[in-house]
Amino acid sequence: MLSSHVRHERPALLIALSALCAAAIAVGPAQSRADPEDWVILASNSDAAMGIDRNTIAREDDQATARILMGTFRPEVFDDGSTVSYYVIQGSFDCRARTRAEQAVTTYGPTGMLIGSTAAMPESFPVQPGSLTDHILIAACGGAADGPGFDRPLDAIAHERDKRVSEQRPVND
Repeated sequence: MLSSHVRHERPALLIALSALCAAAIAVGPAQSRADPEDWVILASNSDAAMGIDRNTIAREDDQATARILMGTFRPEVFDDGSTVSYYVIQGSFDCRARTRAEQAVTTYGPTGMLIGSTAAMPESFPVQPGSLTDHILIAACGGAADGPGFDRPLDAIAHERDKRVSEQRPVND
């Protein structure tokens, strides 16, 4: 039988281990030094930018996987006081059915520091033509993922924000 001290700490330990596992899944297999992150923004609107890490795109038949970046131009502040600037999603796609699912989602703050993980959506859902996610699906499924690449997600998001401003497109920041 466990002592009351151990029983109280056990849920905290399980929560910490779950968070570590989610972060490890989101990061995926360790990349070699020759294969750094290569974030490219593929689409944006006035509030956010979405991109993909080109070095994580993998495809087999009609299935594809990749790490997806969803970054906001204005950090989101939540009730618990945490501030999130971007999300990294380990996503999978059914290229023929035009659906996507999320295996893991991690959140990062304004300095790029890992904040934690959020609930993923492992069930498939349709990707709407012309949506921000549609650009990600096209790239993951074999389309072009053109544009400047960045080692850090924050740099990719800042570049897209600056590009939108220089082109006089709206940016909510």
